[in-house]
Amino acid sequence: MPRRISIFALTLVVASPTLRAAGGSCPGTPLVCVGSGTQTLVVAVGLPPRALGVLVGGSQGELGPAFGSGRWCVADPRMRLASTCADSEGTAVVRLEGRPGIHAGTVVQLVWRDRLSGMTGSTGSARMPGG
Repeated sequence: MPRRISIFALTLVVASPTLRAAGGSCPGTPLVCVGSGTQTLVVAVGLPPRALGVLVGGSQGELGPAFGSGRWCVADPRMRLASTCADSEGTAVVRLEGRPGIHAGTVVQLVWRDRLSGMTGSTGSARMPGG
């Protein structure tokens, strides 16, 4: 089911650019925000299978220090918004329904850790739609 949701979300992004959040200049695996308000999905692809992830957000994006194979792209102060786990294909989906601290214009990024190799990394950043 999560795989179908992520494919649907990515199809929506390609078909309707008005639904997607603007990406940042931060390097990392792809991250897309689809929808608006409480109906927003954050979809990360290209993660290691079953990687553990933490979605962080902040009011500004900033190219920050490197860590592992990733780089911080959300400026301080950062807020932990949600935890997730990638599926066997390396796709993680976070539903932002009812989460405090989420609003239009918030910059989000998923930082992850591969349980098997211990490798860490991050996605690129994206700005929540509507801001």
